[in-house]
Amino acid sequence: PHLLMPPRSPTAQLLPDDCASSKPARNDHSGPDYSLWGEIIMLLQSWHTLANLFLQQTCPLCDRATPQPLCASCWQHLQQGTNLRPARPTADALPLLTWGTYEGTLKRAIAALKYHGQPQLATPLGQALGQHWQQFPLKTGRSPLVVPIPMHSEKQRQRGVNQAELLAKAFCQQTGLPL
Repeated sequence: PHLLMPPRSPTAQLLPDDCASSKPARNDHSGPDYSLWGEIIMLLQSWHTLANLFLQQTCPLCDRATPQPLCASCWQHLQQGTNLRPARPTADALPLLTWGTYEGTLKRAIAALKYHGQPQLATPLGQALGQHWQQFPLKTGRSPLVVPIPMHSEKQRQRGVNQAELLAKAFCQQTGLPL
């Protein structure tokens, strides 16, 4: 909001910049009308909100318009890079479910989720992992336990979300397993 404000007059005493629609206290009646700028800013914000209702978002991997978190083409590429059958571990190995190799479209989708502010990708990725689990559940002697890997508080502050937690929630919604 402060970028749209006209230059400040030396005689103007303004409220803080985060109060975009506030009028300055003036010693005289000359200079720009700051209330008009506040109204313009509110109008632009309303237009942006309204436009989001009617315009489709874009795929974070290819910028195609799509109503889904990923466009159909990127989703198809992502699924082509996933494992159809889980690896067969040795008898002494810890049971581990893998869904894909960390490369290509899957790598780009995870990077977009983690580093580029695309938390909406966690739902389809977590659900797809959950579907894979439902097709190939791990045989263990105990009930499975889903635990998202904790993040350092500084990294979570930078990213805004814990992507492991978002993936785990979507996985658990799909499978019915407790988080």
